[in-house]
Amino acid sequence: MEISLQDLKELMSSSRESARNFVPGEHVFIRTGTYYLTGKVLQENGQFLHLTDAAWIPDTGRFMNALQTGTFAEVEPVTGIVRVGLGTIVDVFEWRHPLPREQI
Repeated sequence: MEISLQDLKELMSSSRESARNFVPGEHVFIRTGTYYLTGKVLQENGQFLHLTDAAWIPDTGRFMNALQTGTFAEVEPVTGIVRVGLGTIVDVFEWRHPLPREQI
């Protein structure tokens, strides 16, 4: 069975749309290749995930403890919308704690 170029483009486009894994409003902890972020998902748009109420986490302390308790050794809250390249994300954890908004 042959697939036309147009059919292939439509399939790829619909696959990208259905591959969206982020729910607006959910709180997440994101690891990229070089840093950590927490934030509330605003939207997934193109190649970027947009976060609000975000913080850069330079030091998690003991990782398991941070995930379980919601506390970090160091926090740098950021203002405005943070855009994270989807291609840079290593993994994402559901964040079941209040988002850190105070600098530590």
